[in-house]
Amino acid sequence: MEPDNAPPTEGEDHFALRQADVLNCMFSNWYPQFQRHSFASTVIPLPQTFVDYLLADGVLLPPSCAAETHSEFNPLNQPEDDADLRTGDVDWNAVENEAQDAEGPSFPELESTIRSVIAEYGGVYPKLNWSAPRDASWAIPSTILRCTRLADVLTLLKSSDFIVHDLCHAFDDCVDQEGRTRPDLFTLVLRKHLAELHHCNEFRCFVRDRQLIAISQRHSGAFFEFLPEEKARHCDCIAAFWAQHIRDVFSNNHYVFDVYLNKSGRVFIVDFNVWGPSTDSLLFTWDELQSSAPLRERAQEVDTDADTKTHTDTDTPETDTPDTNDRPAPLALPHAHASTPPPAPVPVIRVVEGPQGVQPEYAMESRVPLEIVGISLGEGLGAFIERCKEQQREEVSET
Repeated sequence: MEPDNAPPTEGEDHFALRQADVLNCMFSNWYPQFQRHSFASTVIPLPQTFVDYLLADGVLLPPSCAAETHSEFNPLNQPEDDADLRTGDVDWNAVENEAQDAEGPSFPELESTIRSVIAEYGGVYPKLNWSAPRDASWAIPSTILRCTRLADVLTLLKSSDFIVHDLCHAFDDCVDQEGRTRPDLFTLVLRKHLAELHHCNEFRCFVRDRQLIAISQRHSGAFFEFLPEEKARHCDCIAAFWAQHIRDVFSNNHYVFDVYLNKSGRVFIVDFNVWGPSTDSLLFTWDELQSSAPLRERAQEVDTDADTKTHTDTDTPETDTPDTNDRPAPLALPHAHASTPPPAPVPVIRVVEGPQGVQPEYAMESRVPLEIVGISLGEGLGAFIERCKEQQREEVSET
């Protein structure tokens, strides 16, 4: 069998994506190797009947979810005298009766396992083999994808285009696809949800030809005013961690990985992604990442004040979870020791340098229309419907 990091064949693109590259980035494949450097997670094999359910039209939940759906988020669970729900032509009682008459399929063993993990973690962040349903965050009360009920998990999975990509298109970009569209096994990953993680401490890292060449602020849709002055130290911590724990372990020649840094300088691996346009390049472009021109020369205007010195790695203080203070403190840098391998070339790090540098986030393309977001203001559905009618009346009067 061809090794995972075999060079491309003659005439093949140097960055050509192969099935092995994709499979190496599958959560159940990389997590056992890096578990001590990542967040608590549980991997659950999925039966084919559940995969078929995810691909079926509609969002029909199993009967056991009926009690869970009666929450403050459910417009059907409002007081009978709630005027907001009795305006207009929508009969919510009829909608509720229809929903109760239609029962979804049942997966007793899987449902029990998911509930047990939720109870153990106190809240979970779900994903499939590769992708999390970030594009469906509008579908549950918690827009940060924190699931506290089985209904939350299933609603996210059923509402997400990202999940459909995992199920049907994982190998579409592979040069050795040979008709394969899916892995041999699908898994549901439930990660312990740490609600107070700071977006400013999340970074995406790009490895080309087994060298860490670039690091980008993960959430490019936000500006953190203290981040530009801290970016050099962030870069040092990430580069040292990669050289010590990832470089000689992960087998792809080209790949992308996401990390989180706590205030003590400990690095947590969030995920691995394939190299190429299917992965968001954030503050870089794929043209420059794949160019033979030195990336630092191409990025000088963006990175003029970056600190170019490197630091080698040592063990950082072991903590069970990332620090969650309101404002992250400056990172503590590791110190050199004799067993550390020679330092690698310094990667280019980019962060949003000012409010004008904020970029739209890729996942927003698949969420609810911006017009709805703009007028909903986080209200309940009844109030939201009334606001829609009010806006419609205003538009009619203006014409």
